[in-house]
Amino acid sequence: MSTFLEDGISSQSSGDYIADTDTDTDNSSLPSHRRWVWYCKLRACPDYYSAWSCKTNFLLHLFDTQVHREDPATRTRQGRRKLAEAWREETAYDLSEPKKRPPEEGNGKENGVDSG
Repeated sequence: MSTFLEDGISSQSSGDYIADTDTDTDNSSLPSHRRWVWYCKLRACPDYYSAWSCKTNFLLHLFDTQVHREDPATRTRQGRRKLAEAWREETAYDLSEPKKRPPEEGNGKENGVDSG
């Protein structure tokens, strides 16, 4: 004999428990063979040009890293999300494309944003 709780759980699919993540939602705007990765483009960050394939982990990086916490642009959730959108790069879904390299210094861009 099953319990009320067991009956309720067995009548639901696993899809009811697995919600779309920010990453899934963002990736849905691309063709199925493409995905986003998020690069840290702040030269002063110890993880400069590291990449995250999970947006949530990238947002945690912005929240947890002191240099980002001290940056007025990333002190708020909204600021971190705006930066995540600006710093994301499209790549192959299976991550088979080479990781992007940091731009050379003095190319007119600072932190991935045009300076002029």
